[in-house]
Amino acid sequence: MFFQIITPARSKQSFLLEGEQDYSQRIKQFARFEILELDGRVAARSAPDVIHQEGTLILKKVKKNATLIALDTQGTRISSEGLATLFADEFNKGVSSIAFAIGGPYGLSKAVQENSYRVLSLSDLTFTAQFARLILTEQIYRAITILNNLPYHKQ
Repeated sequence: MFFQIITPARSKQSFLLEGEQDYSQRIKQFARFEILELDGRVAARSAPDVIHQEGTLILKKVKKNATLIALDTQGTRISSEGLATLFADEFNKGVSSIAFAIGGPYGLSKAVQENSYRVLSLSDLTFTAQFARLILTEQIYRAITILNNLPYHKQ
């Protein structure tokens, strides 16, 4: 299985990077994993143009035949167990790649959301894209441990 997080946002704070690296290494014991930051800055000046350009770049980076899951504050809330079930269902359908899209400061384009299998929310709270990356990375690892009956989930 291959998990990918695609985002225009770069993590600059060392504590966030350390957390991402820790959970990335844990995930890599079970699956391939990468966080893909979009190349360069978007040249648009208005929020709608930024959203559109970032969306176009995100969709270009999604691997063919991958299940795309968008993260949005208006998405469906899901538990850790629900995320594990979603992964298991996709694996059982023969899907080998799951890509998550996290938008920049203005959010995700309608095109990304419409091309997504699901639109999920991490919480009713709003997080920066950098925090969302870390939280999502930890939740991917947590879902993997649930599927593998490992004690991490109950610690």
